[in-house]
Amino acid sequence: LFRGIAESWDVTYPEVGKTSVVKLSCVDEFKALNLFDAGGSTYAAALADARIGIVLDAVGWNSSRRSLETGLVTVQAATLEVDTPALSHIQEVAQADFGSVFISANGNVTYHTRTHFAGATGQAVFGGGSTELPFVDVVPAYNDEYLWNVAKITRDATGAVTQESEDTGSVDDNWRRTFPFTGPF
Repeated sequence: LFRGIAESWDVTYPEVGKTSVVKLSCVDEFKALNLFDAGGSTYAAALADARIGIVLDAVGWNSSRRSLETGLVTVQAATLEVDTPALSHIQEVAQADFGSVFISANGNVTYHTRTHFAGATGQAVFGGGSTELPFVDVVPAYNDEYLWNVAKITRDATGAVTQESEDTGSVDDNWRRTFPFTGPF
């Protein structure tokens, strides 16, 4: 289920002479991507998967340890600011394509587009029944924390025009709640 690196092995002896407890702190390969400074790098416009691959090349990530679906959008050309971790840029690119990027159980950098699970059949049912998988806690938010009725989306580019969409009925009922987003699309 996990491939990564042990950062520390903290051993304690809460019951002197009887037991020991080891707290193992681990990280996956995202740490290496987060430590690599991609700042100052310049990238041409490319499909999301191609940009992710180019960043992974710069990091020195082995091409056999990648699983990248073909992107659905072209992200704009970009020059990264100083001290920009490679991981941050990869995550921004995935977000621009409404996809997801993660380290798989076998240690591969994996990129899925937003359509990856379209039409997929559920693999599990969570609940309290004998054939269901148990869960610890589900706490739905019965508030307006994630209620957005205006979206303002802007490209990271000089002179980019902000695109706005508004649900006027929701604004009338819930006041204006704006979701601003700027990204490398």
